[in-house]
Amino acid sequence: MENNELERNKAIYLTINVFGFFLGVGLLFTALYMMGIIIFIMIFIHVLIMGGRISNKEKKIAEGKEQLQIDLYNKKISELKSKYGDITNIIKLSPYSLDCQVLVFEEKNRIIIFDKDMALNDIVSCDIQDSPRTFGGDTITTHKSTASVIGRAAIGGVLFGGVGAAIGGLSGKEKSIRTSEYTIHDYDAVITINDLSNPVIKINFKDDKENLNKLFSLMKIIIKRNDNQKG
Repeated sequence: MENNELERNKAIYLTINVFGFFLGVGLLFTALYMMGIIIFIMIFIHVLIMGGRISNKEKKIAEGKEQLQIDLYNKKISELKSKYGDITNIIKLSPYSLDCQVLVFEEKNRIIIFDKDMALNDIVSCDIQDSPRTFGGDTITTHKSTASVIGRAAIGGVLFGGVGAAIGGLSGKEKSIRTSEYTIHDYDAVITINDLSNPVIKINFKDDKENLNKLFSLMKIIIKRNDNQKG
């Protein structure tokens, strides 16, 4: 409801300003040009007042949505704790979304990977893939400055006359500079699970090495324990 009301207010706000703008432009070329100037001043004041109100309204709606998301998240976490006990470990790629988190409940031998609930024993393997992109490393050629050209021209003129001045003026050296290279990583964790219908969970970490290392270490421990249980 609030979104619909806000959109209606925006439409009215825009209509009034557009109408007033064209009316003001039309009056500027008539004997009532002062009225046109007054209309432009009124539009400016209207933009300041209504623009601020709409901005505050949008901010409140955004805050309301965020709080709703937080409340829903806390409710889900509370339900999971009631079902599986305390959270042993949690990795968050997003603060209030189970779709972007990994939760471990060691007491009940459960793990939730991006809202997919399974037993710890279902983890088979974990591989890390990287799709890096390298930027920079370009060669930039810099030309001689005006000051150095004039200096060489003057010296050339003394030694070789007018022709020498031209030769001296064109004898400046060019310099090549190579920019530094930098790499942006794009990491994926590929987790294989014991599920024939959907055996792979792929998580993109972008360049978040910290959470990637946390997940990889967690998976290593889980897989090692699973191997020990089999042995």
